[in-house]
Amino acid sequence: MLSSLKKSIILIFLSVFCVSIVFSQGSYILTETVGARALGMGEAFTAVSDDVNAIYWNPAGIALLARPEFGAMFLENVEDSKYTFLGMVYPFEKISFGASYASFDGGAMDIFTESGVKTVNANKDYVGILSAGKSNFFRNCDAGVSIKMLSSTLIEKYAASSYAVDLGILKKVRKISFGLAIQNIGPGIKYMTQSESLPLTIRTGASYNLVNSDKHILLAAGDLIKVSDERVKFNLGAEYWYVKVFALRVGYKAGYDSDSITWGFGFNFRKYKFDYGVGLLGDFGLTNRMSFSIVF
Repeated sequence: MLSSLKKSIILIFLSVFCVSIVFSQGSYILTETVGARALGMGEAFTAVSDDVNAIYWNPAGIALLARPEFGAMFLENVEDSKYTFLGMVYPFEKISFGASYASFDGGAMDIFTESGVKTVNANKDYVGILSAGKSNFFRNCDAGVSIKMLSSTLIEKYAASSYAVDLGILKKVRKISFGLAIQNIGPGIKYMTQSESLPLTIRTGASYNLVNSDKHILLAAGDLIKVSDERVKFNLGAEYWYVKVFALRVGYKAGYDSDSITWGFGFNFRKYKFDYGVGLLGDFGLTNRMSFSIVF
């Protein structure tokens, strides 16, 4: 009987330990970034935000789109996790609207039960976003807002939901653009009796159009990012376009657990855009993204 009691205590301890790790990842979908183009530029995108991915980076950016645009991205991370993003922006004369859907699959994990080890899905998250952006909202600044609805399930057992709001502004002064986005303003998310704060994020950035001609476009950008209680992170990136058809990108991310170099490329063919980005994660290998969009 004593042996059985010890076994039960050990199983409970191990299960609580595994579940607590998963709880800490419950709102991961809100921190996963979007777009292969942005990754190639070191994710220095707050002041760029001129495509459908602005729904994530800075909702003010959707006001820059002159035509409707649809975009999609699929990402497979190093630990068998998967992330999918679908987004659409539709501009009207005075205001632009956007909508997106994202899903995150945390992959398989083992938990300990009295009947033995059981393999379950670590976590599944879904978020839907509705955005609105208006150009020249005040003092020649573009402004935008997004409303997010989050649904999360941990180890196929604990379910929770929440909501959040993003706010963003963009201002262009000649060749320089400035951007500010405050993301994930919300009440947190609660699984049974355990609550988790949403990752409140402040992004500020600037971009500079170094060259802008019919054949060559060169853009440099930088971001400062502060996520809740984490240290400040710094992203740098550059993008070069040749005749607005082929792009090369490079970037650097500092202040993370593992600083990384990023690079990527892109193609524009009429109304179709394809982007590929790679992030080198030191000892953890690399992450790569492919995304495409259609301009209608």
